[in-house]
Amino acid sequence: MKDFIGLKPKHKNPRSGIGHNKKKTSTSRFIRWTTGLSLLIVLVFFIALVFRSLPWADIFTGRTSETVLFVTEQVEQSGAFLIKFDFTNLQVDVYPVPSDLAMEVLGGYGNYRFQAVYPLLKLEGQDISFIRSTMSLSTGVLLDELWPVNTNHLQLDQLAYLKTFFLKNFLAGSHIALKHKLSWLGLVLDQRSEITIHQPLVILPVSNLSQANTSKELLCTVALVNTTSLNGLAGRIEHLLESHDFRVIRTTSDDTLIEKTTVISAEDLSDDCQQVFNKILKLVPSEVVLQQNAQETSYYRADLVIKLGTDLVW
Repeated sequence: MKDFIGLKPKHKNPRSGIGHNKKKTSTSRFIRWTTGLSLLIVLVFFIALVFRSLPWADIFTGRTSETVLFVTEQVEQSGAFLIKFDFTNLQVDVYPVPSDLAMEVLGGYGNYRFQAVYPLLKLEGQDISFIRSTMSLSTGVLLDELWPVNTNHLQLDQLAYLKTFFLKNFLAGSHIALKHKLSWLGLVLDQRSEITIHQPLVILPVSNLSQANTSKELLCTVALVNTTSLNGLAGRIEHLLESHDFRVIRTTSDDTLIEKTTVISAEDLSDDCQQVFNKILKLVPSEVVLQQNAQETSYYRADLVIKLGTDLVW
């Protein structure tokens, strides 16, 4: 016979239970953490995949083509790039410009190395439209925009650098309209775009940049009339317009000097003539006068007559 007083109830060790629960909790947390991390990685990968595959050039579309000059702001800095954005053919052409490349600066400035031109004009207090006009006439490239960048080494000669630049400097260049920067960024990010890094330029003014390659013939005919004392001005601008596939059918001069560049049409501008007018607005540093005069257009036998004023030669 056993005495119940002698029997000792069996108690579980409370510490062992706590340890077991801790192990279960720790394991559960680890599983949840790894599961969450895995889902996050999958989500990021999916977003990146969608981001890369989106037709950015269709979402943020621009004009037929635009040419932008990226320059550094200081004389001792280096790096400049001409970039042509072709929205019709989804193509980006990048042309490095050596900082020591010699260039004749129109307006009576003489010859300078390329990197010194922007700081020189900025030091004189010239605004961005004046500098863009000077750069267009001196480089032989009709610039839609000029984007000064304050950086010691502007590197856009690799695809990765080009994308990084736009993402890092998107809010810089406040004088450039947001819609233009979005269209450039969209074209660069679009996986369908063909981006070509060309050899550095070896001579200025340029005479052999790739043409605009528009998908349709531009029907607007242009006559250029030089009313200034600068010989060869109409020829320079003819080259600039023809590099964008515009049809210049006549260049001539007129002794009747005018101050403001004037664009004359017989009627409201067609879509093609509007494209020409938009480029002239980028080229001339001041206000462009737009007139309707059928007699003038009939005399020069052109859809647009552009009388080049002294605002182009300062």
